[in-house]
Amino acid sequence: MEADTSEGFEAFQGQLFSLTNVPAERQKILAKGKKIDNIKALEALQDGTKLMLMGSADAPLKEPTKQQVFMEDLNEDQKVSITGALGGGLNNLGNTCYMNSTIQCFRAIPEMKQHLWDYSKQASTKNDVSDDSRLVASLGRLFHEQDTSSGAKTPFEVVTFLRKAFPQFAETSPQSGAYMQQDADECLQQLVTTIDTKVKSHPADDQKANSLISYLFDGEMTETTKCLESEEPATTTVSSFRRLKCNINNEINYMAAGINLGLNESLEFRSAALGRNAQHTRTSRIHKLPRYLNVQFVRFFWKNDKQLKSKILRKVQYGLKFDILEFCDEELKKKLTHARRVLAKDQDKLLGIDLKKAAAATTTATTTTTTTATTTTTEKKAEDTAMDTTEDLDDTELDTSGNYRLIGAVKWRESR
Repeated sequence: MEADTSEGFEAFQGQLFSLTNVPAERQKILAKGKKIDNIKALEALQDGTKLMLMGSADAPLKEPTKQQVFMEDLNEDQKVSITGALGGGLNNLGNTCYMNSTIQCFRAIPEMKQHLWDYSKQASTKNDVSDDSRLVASLGRLFHEQDTSSGAKTPFEVVTFLRKAFPQFAETSPQSGAYMQQDADECLQQLVTTIDTKVKSHPADDQKANSLISYLFDGEMTETTKCLESEEPATTTVSSFRRLKCNINNEINYMAAGINLGLNESLEFRSAALGRNAQHTRTSRIHKLPRYLNVQFVRFFWKNDKQLKSKILRKVQYGLKFDILEFCDEELKKKLTHARRVLAKDQDKLLGIDLKKAAAATTTATTTTTTTATTTTTEKKAEDTAMDTTEDLDDTELDTSGNYRLIGAVKWRESR
C-alpha cells in the first residue's frame, strides 16, 4: 500500500481499516518488532518496509466472489473485448481498400454494428439464402470479430458476397487478371441499399422509421422553387433525403460552402404560366435532421466535349465538428436554438453559475440606459420567454443541437 504522510497518521489508519475492517483504536502496527503509532515513526520507514497489523476486525473478512483482474494481466484480445477498444483493422485483399474504408465507417456507428450482429445471429434460422442476405449477415459477423479481437481481420466472406451480389465489383483487369479498384461511394450506396432492404429492426425510439438505414440516415428537406421570369407563386414541398451533396468548383475551399452551393440551385424547366422553359431557383433547407449526416463530395462530372467522366481533384477542407444550423429552415432553427439554450443553461448549472445573479450584477453595473436600449431589452426578454415556452421538441430532436461530430471519412485516392 501507499501511504501519504502529509495527510497524517489517522489517514494511514483509515487506509488500513478499509483493507482489513480493523478499527483504528484496535490497530497495533509493528515494523521489525517496533511499534508504529505516530506520524514521525511512519515517516522514518523506508519504501518497501513490511508491516504487521494486529487487531480484531469488526466483521470477518470474506474472500471476494469475483477474482480481481488487472489490466496488465490481460492479453490484447481481452482488452479489446472488455474495454471496448477499437480492435483490429482490415487486411486488403487486393484493391479492396474502397470496400474496407466504407466498412470501417459503418463500424463507427454503434447502432449499425448491434443490429447487423443481431441479423447475422438470426440469419441461420431463416430460409433467405440470397447473396444480399448473406452479405448483410457477413458484415455483422465481421464487426463482432473486430470488436472481440486486437488483430486485423481479412474480410474474405464479405468481399465474396459483395462481388456475387454486385458483379461490377468483381471486374478484373484485362492485362493482369487482378481485381480492379472500384469507387468507394458506389460501394457505400450498394451496401446502404442492401442493408435497407434486409434489416427492418431499429431502436424503438423512432416508430416512423421503416428500416435501420432510415432510422440512421434519413432527414427531411423543405424545397422552395420559384420562377424568375414570371409572377407565378413559389411552390414549397417537403421531401426526404439520405445524404447532403457538397458541390465543388474552382471557388469551393470548404465543405460548408460546397453544401451551400448544392442547396441553392439554378434550374431551367418548363413553366406552366409561360408555356415554355424558364429559369427557376430552388432553395433547399433542412426540415428534420438525420441522426448521422452523410455528406458526399461530388467530384465527378461529365465532359460533353470529350464524352467522358472526369474527376475534380481540388482539395476541400472540413473539420472534426460541423454546425448544421445555417442550412435549416426557420421552424427547425427555432427548435435547435431552443435546444442550445437549454443545453447552455444545464452547462451553467453544472459549472455552478447563477444566471440571475450574473444578470443582476450586469444591471447594477449599468449607470445610463437610453429609451431605445430599454425597449430592445424588453423585446429580447419577450423573445427569450417565447422561446423557453415553445412546443417541446420531438423525441428524435431532444438530444441534438445541430452540431455533428466527425466519426469517419472515405477519402479519394490521388492518381500517381
